Amino acid sequence: MSPLRQDKNVGVQGYRPQLDSLRAVAVTAVLYCHFWSINTEFAELGVRLFFVLSGFLLTGILLRESDEAQSREIPQRRVLFDFYVRRILRIWPAYYFALITAVVLGATSVERTFGWHAVFASNILYFLEQDWYPVMTGHLWTLSVEEQFYFILPLAVLFIPRQLLKPLLIGCIATAILFRGIVCVLDVPRSFYLVLPIAQLDALAGGALLALIQFKKHAIRWRLLFALSLPLAILADMFAPYSAVHFTITDAVYVIAMVAIVSGADAGISGWPGKLLSCPILIALGRISYGVYLYHMFVAAAVDGAMLSLHGAPLVEGPIRFLVLFCLTVLVATASWLLLERPALSLRRHFRSATASATLIPAAPSPA
Repeated sequence: MSPLRQDKNVGVQGYRPQLDSLRAVAVTAVLYCHFWSINTEFAELGVRLFFVLSGFLLTGILLRESDEAQSREIPQRRVLFDFYVRRILRIWPAYYFALITAVVLGATSVERTFGWHAVFASNILYFLEQDWYPVMTGHLWTLSVEEQFYFILPLAVLFIPRQLLKPLLIGCIATAILFRGIVCVLDVPRSFYLVLPIAQLDALAGGALLALIQFKKHAIRWRLLFALSLPLAILADMFAPYSAVHFTITDAVYVIAMVAIVSGADAGISGWPGKLLSCPILIALGRISYGVYLYHMFVAAAVDGAMLSLHGAPLVEGPIRFLVLFCLTVLVATASWLLLERPALSLRRHFRSATASATLIPAAPSPA
């Protein structure tokens, strides 16, 4: 997700505010699912949009820094080291603050599973247990998927011959679709297989592939791609909502639509869609979306616990619960940004050996 000023989306030609707005849309979809409706598809789509965004931005950063390092005769291992340190400074402070605070405040379920979350293996925990316990940390599976993928991604971008990178990413996309198809054949609980990195490779690698294509100065016809893929995905959703078609093909077609809209937002969408994506409120929400995503289930658990301690009942899912928890989550995320994340991010200027300008190391969210 995204930081504030010095950590905005920085592309070849500067800041892309519409990408922050896409983050706002993605995180709102997740919060809508968890606070208002039990329709998990909105959360899944929001998470996969985050994956596409992160794959696109991080791969673009790595490609640019790799070429810059070569031109300045800086070792690629230094680029790799800087990347990992910046990633740590972006993700870890708020992440471990949330986990430790939950334990200190008496969340015994988080304490029992703390080790899994601490090493970004929440997704492995839920897969092995085949259960969303503890629910409070259920959404952390996506952060685990991202950290696992982005441990490998820079190794591929920096050390694999550039001409092999495109077929590798295409292979990752095909592997994800094939894996989900095998899961359908096995007739097992699909939601717990979605938390494995291999199941999400089409979204992650799709964003990375877009970055590679654009880095090579090749444009994609994003309007045509979006106009064809989104209706096709929606129609497939309507007529095969929970079938193998949805789990395999429909999810992949949605990713195509997401890749298209990310490409458009990166270039700058015009007209009324562009005006909507340039809304200051959406941009501001997108900038703190990492914190919003990270804290939202912890905030919900705290509010529910407070309601029960006052001999009441938790707020029922619906508009009131959504409004209350959404506002509280935004307040917590804003405080986290000002007091914790921004000070940590200020240290990243020491780890930019391969670039003279600030770049974004985004973090993405997840569903539960």
